[in-house]
Parts: sequence; structure tokens; C-alpha cells
Amino acid sequence: MIAPVGLSLFLILAGNLVVLGPTAEGWPRAVANLAVAGLALVVGWRLGLTLRDLGLRPGTVHRGLLAGLLAGLVLGALGVVAVGLAAVVDILPRYDPVEGLSLGALLLAVVVVYPLVTVVPEELAFRGVLRGAWARAAGAHAALLVTSVAFALWHLAVVAATVDESELLEEPQLVLLGFGGSLLALFAAGLLLGWLRERTRHLVAPMLVHWLAVALPRVALWAAL
Repeated sequence: MIAPVGLSLFLILAGNLVVLGPTAEGWPRAVANLAVAGLALVVGWRLGLTLRDLGLRPGTVHRGLLAGLLAGLVLGALGVVAVGLAAVVDILPRYDPVEGLSLGALLLAVVVVYPLVTVVPEELAFRGVLRGAWARAAGAHAALLVTSVAFALWHLAVVAATVDESELLEEPQLVLLGFGGSLLALFAAGLLLGWLRERTRHLVAPMLVHWLAVALPRVALWAAL
């Protein structure tokens, strides 16, 4: 039990330190997050986790591709609709990472940078290594819950910065509500991604959902700004 607890604490601490220092954005953040995921993989190897434990067994990739693509497109489409509705009622928030980008820069950010900064390292670390370590120590259900909590806490600094910069959350009560609601949403996202990992037995499903559910609304937001 010591190993998965220690790994959980390491990921939470490392994930927040990355976004608080000079590695907060772009390629430096991608390198830092991939390094964190790489260290997690080393821990998984030392713990004796197999490709099956990590959700990387080639024989199950086809199931993950189909489920991940379908679920990702559905969630991404819902996000696009939400952006469209926000534009119609004129409450579309400013989003600096996409505002003012050329089409080429947007595609680079969505297709290359975002997966390397977020999708690949987070899925390898949480739905891969951490889930495998906890499943061995306490079973699949406990692994799903703990990894989802750790996934939400990994984003503490990001959520705090986002809420602080929001023009819609100025009252203290709204700030608290926005902070708590964001963490709860991340916990729910972790449950969904973890459930997909369990059902398909491969990381490609949560990776595709993680990517499409964020990338498609970002493209819509870029088009609307």
C-alpha cells in the first residue's frame, strides 16, 4: 500500500509544481509532464506492472479505439454546442491560448502540443501506472476512486489560476463555488476516463476521449472569438 500512496502524492505534488514554475506553458510544460509520466512508468516497472496492468496490451487496442473515438466525438460535440450557445447569448469567455492564433498555429496546438502537454502524460500516469498500482493493492473499484481524486488534485494550481483570472467569478462565494465545482468536474472526468479504461482494457480509449472532448470545443472557441 505504501507504493501507490507515495506515487499518488508524488503525482499530485509534481503536477502542481510544473504549472507554478518556468515550465507552466507550451513545450517546457510538455517536457516536464512527460518526464513526470516517465518517472511514474519507472516506478510501475519496479513494481512489476505488466502491459496489461498499464492498459497497453496490443491485443485490446481495437476495442479502445472504437469506444474512445465514439465517446470523444459525442463529448466534444456537446462542448462545441456549449460554445455556440455561449456565443449566441454573448457570454463567451476570453481564452488566451487560442485567441489570435493562425489556423496553422491552432492545429499545431490542438493536434501536437495539447496531447503532449496533457493527454499522453496524464493518461499514462493516472489511468496507466497509478491505476495499475492501486488495482494490485486494493482492487479495481478502489483504484478508480483514488486515481480520480488524485487526477482532480493534480489540477489544483491550474484550477486556482483559472478561477482567479475569470471575469465571471468575482464575488468570494462565486470563487469558492467555481473552485469546488471545477475540482468536482475533474473528479467526474477522472471517473469517466477510468471507467473507459476498465471497460476497454486499453489506454487509447481515455486518451482519445481526453483529447477530443477538449480539442473540439477549443477549435469552436477559436472560430467564435
